[in-house]
Amino acid sequence: MLIRKTTWKILVLALSLVLFAASSRAEVKTWSASTSSLASNPNSWNPTGIPRSSDTVQFDDTSSADCSWDISVDLSSFTVLSAYAGNIIVTTSTFSINKNFYWQGSGTFDCRNSTITIGGDFAATNGLFNPGTGQWIFNSTTTQSIQNNDSFNNFEVFSSSEIVPLATLNISGDFLLKSGVFDPNGLTHSIAGDLTQTGGEILENGGLMLTGTTLQNVAVSTNTINSFQVSSSSEAVLKTGLRANDFTAESGKTEIQDNILKVKNSFVVKENGFFTANNSTITNLNSSYFDFSSSGTVSITNSVIE
Repeated sequence: MLIRKTTWKILVLALSLVLFAASSRAEVKTWSASTSSLASNPNSWNPTGIPRSSDTVQFDDTSSADCSWDISVDLSSFTVLSAYAGNIIVTTSTFSINKNFYWQGSGTFDCRNSTITIGGDFAATNGLFNPGTGQWIFNSTTTQSIQNNDSFNNFEVFSSSEIVPLATLNISGDFLLKSGVFDPNGLTHSIAGDLTQTGGEILENGGLMLTGTTLQNVAVSTNTINSFQVSSSSEAVLKTGLRANDFTAESGKTEIQDNILKVKNSFVVKENGFFTANNSTITNLNSSYFDFSSSGTVSITNSVIE
């Protein structure tokens, strides 16, 4: 009798494990809502059920109803095909995508103020990608490619590998490099907020251009930026030393104080530019490329040019 009871318990346990494994298996969830709906509505998905951790989410011609993304989940990938004509509005504060994010829909993807972490490639090549006031964090152990036909708000790299933009990045907020390698890929990327590097590396190609309408703070590490340009309608303050192959003050005010600006090739202040140095050193300049255009403004106070 004891043997029979033990056998029955083992069979129940084995069945429970099988059912648990089946219930926890990652699925492809396709948006199938008949009308505008919340992502947290299980009836808006095929197969029925709210997307769970490690699931793949897909929007296609099954439904073009708008989606309010209100779930915080750690997805495998997030794919919106060109056949999807609806809008996706992110209302949750955070969610993660372990692999790729593809937006090819003809509607709008609205980030609002969400923080989205992505571990794979990013492509937003159709419709409208509205960055809102949100943040995208790129975090991977392998190379990530990025193509965004619109813009990001806050852009953060916290990676153990490399970030490679396939097209020019337009960052309307802050750029933060914590770790990993940012490869400009021969392109010039615009930043309207602060530029901060606390770790990692910016490869010596392409360029970075500051385009803010309000004060921008720049704090970078010791690696060399190939081309650094200030083309703003406000002010950029170099909070740390800066090394660049080419430095251009196109417009707006550029200020360095109590630091070293090290330029290898050309140093140019154009007619709408205003460059000011206080208690600083501008070094390694090739004098034949030391160009202050006639209408540009330069103010050097207690500083050394060598």
